Amino acid sequence: MPPTKARGEPAPAVPPKLRVVNFVKRANLVLMFALELVVLAAPVLWACTAFESVVPKILVSFLLLGALITGWFTIGAQRANKPISIWTRSFRELVWFSAGVLLLWLSNQHTVAIVFAALVVVNLALRLVWNQLPVTSQKWFVDLDGESGEIG
Repeated sequence: MPPTKARGEPAPAVPPKLRVVNFVKRANLVLMFALELVVLAAPVLWACTAFESVVPKILVSFLLLGALITGWFTIGAQRANKPISIWTRSFRELVWFSAGVLLLWLSNQHTVAIVFAALVVVNLALRLVWNQLPVTSQKWFVDLDGESGEIG
């Protein structure tokens, strides 16, 4: 049975080409999330390869993770009331992902670092083309009732 609208009218069929484009756009956003997770894993990988003892590995991992997260919240997070430009947002993301590339490179994962850098560039280019960058101030959460609110 074909999908229907709320009024019982049949919904217009989505062309297969548009379905593929929408799938690729969603996959690009999933890739963005995965790339962010790699940036957060890179300091741990570097610390594990740079030190032999367990205590420095743990301490340096937490310190680098804290520095990356703090840097993102102070420089890259969308907390301002005024919108930022697409180019400012893109530059911030390139700095963020460059930290991941650098840490992967320093942990002797040269091939992974190169592939990661290429994926970052392709992902950012596609998000620019498809207008998938958040360039206005964002709400921090949405209530279950559907009302938005900001923290602070």
